[in-house]
Amino acid sequence: GSNCLNLELFKSSTLMIILTGYKIQEKLYESNRSLIYRGQRNSDDLPIILKVLKQQYPTPEMIDRFKLEYQITRSLNLPGTVQAYSLEKYNHSFVMVLEDFGAISLQKIIHNSDFNFSLQKKLILAIKVTEILAQIHNNSIIHKDINPSNIVVNLQTEELKIIDFVIS
Repeated sequence: GSNCLNLELFKSSTLMIILTGYKIQEKLYESNRSLIYRGQRNSDDLPIILKVLKQQYPTPEMIDRFKLEYQITRSLNLPGTVQAYSLEKYNHSFVMVLEDFGAISLQKIIHNSDFNFSLQKKLILAIKVTEILAQIHNNSIIHKDINPSNIVVNLQTEELKIIDFVIS
């Protein structure tokens, strides 16, 4: 079907997204600029992440920045960066459809007392981050916002990726 997108205002501060062709499972994150959801593509049950601009009527500058973030993410196509599948238009805004490899942010891991990494594990993660950053830099991109919320890890596979190229 067509990828028609509807934004519905449930509470004054919470936007819920309905995107035809996708099933939304949960809201993962909300910043002052965007909302991040975990879901599934109906056609093939592919796990996906949806990133949408929070404002119903974003400025042209916000839309340009969002498109640039998508283009940068899509062009990198590295094992250490999340893959961008598509950019879908909706009225005055867009939604980015991204790879979901079952990861959570290092920020959430740090603030959860159930996770206590050994020094060796921390060093392995740090080395992975620096290797990925080297690959990103080799593609003439500077991330400019490396922090624990922009580093995501799948705790089962130990796969680590860098996300959120919004100010790159």
